[in-house]
Amino acid sequence: MFFCNLLVRHLLEGKTRYETVQGSQTRSYFIWPIRLEERVVEAKLRYAYWDLVRQEKNFSLTMMLRLGRH
Repeated sequence: MFFCNLLVRHLLEGKTRYETVQGSQTRSYFIWPIRLEERVVEAKLRYAYWDLVRQEKNFSLTMMLRLGRH
């Protein structure tokens, strides 16, 4: 739960990269914002969880978000 709250805080602060390592576990996110038009922004968001000991738990998710005002 701590990481989720930290992730939201970093996103609101405008940070585009975060990584934390705890023992064999690594959690990270990356955000690539792209301005398309005056009022439209797309962002590629990637979250990854890696565990060197329990590799069957490894997980990665990539999303494209489009934010705009009409």
